[in-house]
Amino acid sequence: MNAAARYLAVVSLAVWIGGLTLYALVVIPVGTDIIGGTEQGFITQRVTGWLNWIGVASLAILVLTLRARWMLATWGTLAVTLAILFALHLRLDALLDGRAREIADASTFYNWHRAYLIVTAAQWLAGAVHLWGVVQSTSTTLPASVT
Repeated sequence: MNAAARYLAVVSLAVWIGGLTLYALVVIPVGTDIIGGTEQGFITQRVTGWLNWIGVASLAILVLTLRARWMLATWGTLAVTLAILFALHLRLDALLDGRAREIADASTFYNWHRAYLIVTAAQWLAGAVHLWGVVQSTSTTLPASVT
């Protein structure tokens, strides 16, 4: 893959997967400490919506990186997890009362939220593996053992 495609892929993964990482490791814990878990959840609702749409744009860019079968698998995993996250986001949104800043059915919400976190973790891992492939890819042809 050429240098421009590799650069765009790295930048898109930095924004998408790096943004997710920063949000999960720093923003959520700090926000929860300062404003509480439920209020932080309403911020997270909006941020994860943005992250999912950034993921759509990133997937389009990452198509340029598909040079080996295993990278097609990581791209596919990213696409499938993103589709699942969009669907789960709708379920979670339906359980939130934005005006009252309350969770309508906490037990159901937390079960769906747990699924969201598991899928997000799988997405993050696939993104990290795909990034490895992008930075390791220095030419348009790969050895037969890689493909």
